[in-house]
Amino acid sequence: MSILLFLCTNSDPSCTNVSCTNGKCSSTFIDCDDGKLCTDDTCVPSVGCVSTPQNNKCISLDPCETTSCEPNDALADATGCRRLSVACNATTEYCTNVSCIAFDGCSTFPKVCENNNTDNSSCIQVKCSNLKRSCVKEELDCFSFGVVAGAIIGAGAAVGIAVGALLLLGLVGGGAYGISNLVNIESNPPVSENPLYNPKTKTSEGLFQD
Repeated sequence: MSILLFLCTNSDPSCTNVSCTNGKCSSTFIDCDDGKLCTDDTCVPSVGCVSTPQNNKCISLDPCETTSCEPNDALADATGCRRLSVACNATTEYCTNVSCIAFDGCSTFPKVCENNNTDNSSCIQVKCSNLKRSCVKEELDCFSFGVVAGAIIGAGAAVGIAVGALLLLGLVGGGAYGISNLVNIESNPPVSENPLYNPKTKTSEGLFQD
């Protein structure tokens, strides 16, 4: 009894697997898929599997985010893409801040100074100075403002007082007129209320009687 051995040769063991089934040799290509969507996976003869990163497969709609295909990076996501925040270019103006707003992009904002007004005076404000490159205190012209505001308020009050006085005089005058008429009626009652009045007869003395 003799045993025949079939030897299958593999011309490219880096990219193919060779097997013998029922006396026939067959070969299959090695699967080089690394499971990362942002890479192109190929097999190079005599080298083996090669995964080539493709940055154009990492897309972000957010202008505040940059993406790149780095499948071996610890910060990469499941697709192999790494996402980093955009660093906006700084401005030379001290009183202007620059930051990136999601889905909007780099934007500038005025620097807000901390209100450290220890004087607790409403006539002092804290503002940012590009010239001094710091937050400084600035005194407001509260005197002029107070004078103007006081004059306006005083004029309004004077007009209100004058109108009120006219209304009061009108009320007093109307009341006095009403009281005068009432007194006149009481002191001079009509003839019909005279107990001696009789419209039928009249005596020589001018008195009316039955």
